[in-house]
Amino acid sequence: MAAECLTKISNARGTEQRTANQQLSPLLKLNEETTHLPESLEEEDLPSFDVPGCIVNGRNRCLEVPAAGIRDYLRALAARLSVIIKSTVDYTDPDLQDRLTRLGCLSVAVIDLPEAQVTVGLFKQGMVSRVRIDMGPLATFASKCDNQLLPISFHQHEKSNSLLPRGQLNTDNACDAENTGGHHDPGYACGSTGGSACKGLDIPPSSALRGTELFTGEYNCNPRIYARRPFACHAGDISGKLGTGVNVSPDLSRPDFRLMALDTHADNTCIASESKHSLVLHCHSTNFRIACAPFQRVETAGNRLPNLLWEIIRTASSAAPHLRNQNALLAALICVNEVEQRILLLEKAAKIRNWDRTPVREPDHPVSIG
Repeated sequence: MAAECLTKISNARGTEQRTANQQLSPLLKLNEETTHLPESLEEEDLPSFDVPGCIVNGRNRCLEVPAAGIRDYLRALAARLSVIIKSTVDYTDPDLQDRLTRLGCLSVAVIDLPEAQVTVGLFKQGMVSRVRIDMGPLATFASKCDNQLLPISFHQHEKSNSLLPRGQLNTDNACDAENTGGHHDPGYACGSTGGSACKGLDIPPSSALRGTELFTGEYNCNPRIYARRPFACHAGDISGKLGTGVNVSPDLSRPDFRLMALDTHADNTCIASESKHSLVLHCHSTNFRIACAPFQRVETAGNRLPNLLWEIIRTASSAAPHLRNQNALLAALICVNEVEQRILLLEKAAKIRNWDRTPVREPDHPVSIG
């Protein structure tokens, strides 16, 4: 099935991309990003694909070409979403609401501030994130981070009391434990940053590591540990479990981390939004809380639904050129499928396509948002 998906995505690359670009709403423009991906198939050295193996001229084409196809397909989804935004959709229609909720949950948290722009999207068996910070304006927090704002970390916390939808800095203790709680921790990995359920319980931190060389008596989680002993990690320790991603920024004062990750041990994504959890951005050095925002469910967001879908598309598009392995590629395919399922329902509600006679066909010439 994955091979069929890759073929479908690869075939979506068209030769009329420049013409289609002119039709895209300015609302859905992405900043042009520098990537190693080719802009068109014409720029590819097509005969080189006859060479056995993935590595051609020092580049892993087996990963690179599917990633380019995924990004193009996301661009096509963005173009379709722009048409939906211009159309009339009754988001209060019970039938539409029922069909959307039966798809499950896409949960999204957005911190949209001058000092930090963060989007984290949780989908079935995966997550996508982009974390950008401006260390200049955040210098006021440096002393609380031992003058080390980096490395950065981000987590799903168990509360979101009185948080603004677009996030806020941790001034006046807006992101403290009273408002956001500890890490979401249904598996009782506990430790000082674990959930409230651990308080008063005599459970050693990361007790799932007992009997291994990794057990230290302290909470211990990183991608290697999570792969071996997932219950050693808090379910909400997103960056601990999966990493923070690739920093693509040449400006040391303005890092830009992008990540698409498969998470086969992920908790139900509905919990993040339905239980009113929050995303909290930390400096890893002291675990100080820098900023926070509530998780929101895409399917029940009403008129804001297209905006939240757009956040996922934009974030996934920025992460697509930096897929590191086949697991990340699979996560991207899942993400594309989850987003498209919701777009299909919105297109039906907006009566954009003839649904009664013919199945939906993906556009031959995707629109670029790059």
